[in-house]
Amino acid sequence: LYVDGYAFDRFASADGLFGIGEGELIVGRGVDLSNGHPDVGVRGWVDEFKVLAHDVDAEVACNHAGGTLVRVDDNAVWSAVAAEYPDWAHEEVASEAALGAGTFVCFHDHSADYAAHLRNTPEGTTPMREAITFPEGPLRAGAPRPDSTGNAFCLSCHHDAGLGGLGLDALTFDPNLVHEHDPRRQPLQPLRRVFGNIPGGWIPAGEGPGSPAEAFVAPPEGVLTDPWILPAAVED
Repeated sequence: LYVDGYAFDRFASADGLFGIGEGELIVGRGVDLSNGHPDVGVRGWVDEFKVLAHDVDAEVACNHAGGTLVRVDDNAVWSAVAAEYPDWAHEEVASEAALGAGTFVCFHDHSADYAAHLRNTPEGTTPMREAITFPEGPLRAGAPRPDSTGNAFCLSCHHDAGLGGLGLDALTFDPNLVHEHDPRRQPLQPLRRVFGNIPGGWIPAGEGPGSPAEAFVAPPEGVLTDPWILPAAVED
């Protein structure tokens, strides 16, 4: 049981509880004529209904609640929120993120759509998304993409018979191809090249240096965006 995208309670069952068979699927309250009961199901408001055909890690569960997972380092407000959840929930997140310990919470803001994201995480907290979903990262400009063939998050969609880019070739390490020249892109990455008039300061500095401060016109072949967005490769 997740409350605001973070594990709050749990129990084990020998049998599957939510198997979906062939036929009509009723969300909420329905009529069961097979055993004489006039109605079955849950009475109440249903905001969203999703069926996920894969195991859900702590970050993905938080994403489905409109948030992103953070470690609470020094923030009284979110420390109080984290204290409402059981110790085992924090221990599980620490294990997923390969940390010895920590206090975590699903940072969310339900006042608007997409109000909580990686760019506005609260002061005194550390985002956990990459540590859980992409531990072999980060992507770096000037370096090959890391090998992701052992990444459980990636393998929830990619497999050896996957079509349309969902095979294992999309995850393999290629030492001869640096990332900005690699045509493979992760789902949320921007386009590899942009064209036309590039405004000054179009991409602000973040993990990468950002785009040039002065406006310019891209050459006919376009200009690579990864060196602006990603951190640079680290020398051994």
